[in-house]
Amino acid sequence: MSLNQLIRIQRAVKRARIEFLRQTESHIKTILTNYQQAQDDIEQQLLRRMDQPINSFTTQRLQELDLHIQRRIETLAPRRDNQILYALETAQESGFNTQMLQRRIMNLPTLGIDWNSFTPRGVEYYQSYALQLCKTYDQELVTAIQTQLRLGLIEQKSWNQIITDIRRNAFGFKKYQRIDRKDRGATWKIKRMVRTETARMRSMAEEEVIRADPDIIGVSFYWGQGPCPNNSCPPLVGDYYKDGSGMGWPPPSLPRHPNCMCYTTNIYPEIKDYVARLKEAEYAL
Repeated sequence: MSLNQLIRIQRAVKRARIEFLRQTESHIKTILTNYQQAQDDIEQQLLRRMDQPINSFTTQRLQELDLHIQRRIETLAPRRDNQILYALETAQESGFNTQMLQRRIMNLPTLGIDWNSFTPRGVEYYQSYALQLCKTYDQELVTAIQTQLRLGLIEQKSWNQIITDIRRNAFGFKKYQRIDRKDRGATWKIKRMVRTETARMRSMAEEEVIRADPDIIGVSFYWGQGPCPNNSCPPLVGDYYKDGSGMGWPPPSLPRHPNCMCYTTNIYPEIKDYVARLKEAEYAL
């Protein structure tokens, strides 16, 4: 029975992780809608000026356009920030539910922790950090738009060319990028931040439950097979026990880097021996 429980835990955690990744991409799509709308609005402002020759564009008109760009990007914040906080909250809930799922598979009684009153330590700091990053990205976006606008005027580009440059080099939506160009605009930064911080929130929720759950004696660390800078994650694969045995304690915090795909599963006394045997069998293959 214990071997079956171990296999069920591994499969359940993988499924929960896949669902979390799907949920995160859905949040990103919702958040980026704000930037698509802002881009469309700014483009409309530029298109209204297409009947004006580039060389006749006055400094006053440029300042007016700068002000419009600044105000339009500033209007992103309230709605966007709420969406990001919601994404972070659902990530925490995903981590909490994954822990409770593993307890149910082990037929353990309810731990006595309710999600509605559950708040991992340090979560407020990372929520504030995520919103501060967005504020920084917004200001960088304003500067990037204004830079592309000025370069276009200096180089006597057409309004359509200026709009294309703003799409590619400021907002950076992937659909506007050339195939050989890696996306580095504001939207790329937002996507990376949301993926990293939601993964962090999920991991923090799991770590909080693991610390509080006396039935958990350790965790198994798995490499998610994704891109890994300096190949730093594979050496961390192994079993970490609260008594300091195995790979020691505490286990590495996740995510290890942006877009980290690594994850952990709980080790309970009933399945401890099977964890080692199963890994020996996997290595033998």
